Amino acid sequence: MTVDERQVERLRPTPVLLTAASVLVASVILFAVNYAEQRTQVVWGWLPAIVGTAAAGWACWQTASAEGLDRVTARVWRSLAVVCLFIVLGVAGDARHYALNPGAMDQDHDIPTMIAYSMALVVLLWTLLWLPVGAGGRRDRVMVRFLLDAATVTVTLGIFSWYLITRVLDAWHDGNGDAVPILTLTALGLVGALAFLKVAVSGFGGLDRISLRLLAIGAVVGASGGGLFPIFVQLHPGLSGSMMFIPATLLCVAFAADRQRRAARLPVPVQQGDSFSIVTYVAVACTDALLLVVSSGAGHVVLNVALAAVVLTALVVARQINALSENGRLLRRVDASLLELNRFQHQLEHRASHDALTDLANRSLFEQRTSEALAATGGAMDGAETLSLALIDLDDFKAINDRLGHAVGDALLVVVADRLREAVRTDDVVARLGGDEFGLLLHGLRSDEATEVLDRIAESLTRPVHALGYDLLVKASIGLAEVWPEASPQELLRRADLAMYAAKERGKGRHAVYDARLEQDQAADAQLGAELRRALDNNDFSLVYQPIVALPGGEWTSLETLIRWKHPERGFIGPDVFIPIAERTGLIVPLGDWILRTALRQAAEWQERYGAAAPGEIGVNVS
Repeated sequence: MTVDERQVERLRPTPVLLTAASVLVASVILFAVNYAEQRTQVVWGWLPAIVGTAAAGWACWQTASAEGLDRVTARVWRSLAVVCLFIVLGVAGDARHYALNPGAMDQDHDIPTMIAYSMALVVLLWTLLWLPVGAGGRRDRVMVRFLLDAATVTVTLGIFSWYLITRVLDAWHDGNGDAVPILTLTALGLVGALAFLKVAVSGFGGLDRISLRLLAIGAVVGASGGGLFPIFVQLHPGLSGSMMFIPATLLCVAFAADRQRRAARLPVPVQQGDSFSIVTYVAVACTDALLLVVSSGAGHVVLNVALAAVVLTALVVARQINALSENGRLLRRVDASLLELNRFQHQLEHRASHDALTDLANRSLFEQRTSEALAATGGAMDGAETLSLALIDLDDFKAINDRLGHAVGDALLVVVADRLREAVRTDDVVARLGGDEFGLLLHGLRSDEATEVLDRIAESLTRPVHALGYDLLVKASIGLAEVWPEASPQELLRRADLAMYAAKERGKGRHAVYDARLEQDQAADAQLGAELRRALDNNDFSLVYQPIVALPGGEWTSLETLIRWKHPERGFIGPDVFIPIAERTGLIVPLGDWILRTALRQAAEWQERYGAAAPGEIGVNVS
């Protein structure tokens, strides 16, 4: 049983099903009461069939109106309701005919009744044959296979019926033409059952396969019972096997309609049609058996020829089945290879869009999801769904890598990734953008609402992280930016990045929300950074030396270098202003190099000038 079938609503005794079942029980009781002799009026025997068919037709009509059915499936069930209407007319015609002709035998129909039954079968076959089974060549191949199978069933049934009638019942010798409608209706009924089975196996359209199997069972019951029953069972005038078999057939139809209604909202699994059909082989085997039976009474020569023909037929069938089996094995291997290739393709696609260490989305997928989310929000102009983006950078992560090794750092990143997943909702996006930097895409949250999520994340990171035997404390600086009209993914990331660096400047383990002042500060920092570069080139920096003395005597023990910058326009700028800018712009490296070289040069000059009285140590601050 598939998952979809387990989700189908449980079968319940509806009024229609109870009516159809009660009608079948009543028909069996009436048939048994009248079996030996007619004890009730003939019309009473046909009444259950009329009621049961009407109930099944009403069930089909209700199913056609059920929510969740596609147009083609609804049309099929409306057509089945029309089939039930024609059967009601046929049964009513039988009741009228048997009531007016007390000597009528089973399957003795008048012309209007035959037309009603024939129309029911024509509508049924027309509906099933015109189901959408694919386009172009596939539809042609399916139709050709069905027509060949139908012809096989018809020929086999015809030859068996002819043999039974001519050899067993001698109906033809007695001039009984009633065998013609019996054979016709039985053949059409079994072809209808074959059509149901073909549709069920191939999984065409939105028809539920279990419903189709129930319909096929009903068609077999109706065709075999109504058509072949009178050949083997002699009934007195006024009694017909159809009085039982029609309610039994329509009970299957009612159950099928109820099943389709309960499965209307569920998807129908797609199935490939099976080119192997057991129907044709069963038909050939039955015909060969009949051939041997008939030949046994015609002499040894005819029997030997028939036996050779049967053996050759069996060999050909065995060879074809073997070829089909080998083709099936090859197809299964091809399918297995395709499934394996699809699995590898999915793995490659996953690896291309996810981080190998944490299995989070990578930068490429994060930017793609950001673009999709921006397109969905439309900039949140109308106050609809909004979006916030956060960048998270772990503080002092480089020190952990340097002191404890990259293996510990990787283990730490995996734990942090898991905690980030736990702190957000299922529709939010968590990504590792590189190194110790993570990104969050928070759907439907404005910046003031998203800060609650950031507080939850910061709180989760404060818990000690156990990584390869080390208990580590983690802090993170987080920057947050909210979507705005005409926002782009790159600009949204830049704003979040700007807010993250602002959080770092305010102290580690904090978060900051982007605002316009950060842009002004960034512009000022950028301007000052450019001027810092020119100051290095123009040698605008100078060092001052702060003595370090020993207490209580006050003797100098060493000196500490302090850098000063005299801006030509702003005057002296303190190190607390330009050192962070130098660190962010990378100018701290050439600036530190200048400080160290200048301090060493000054120490050498003092040693040359003052000798032993020169300071013995000079301290240089290094970023």
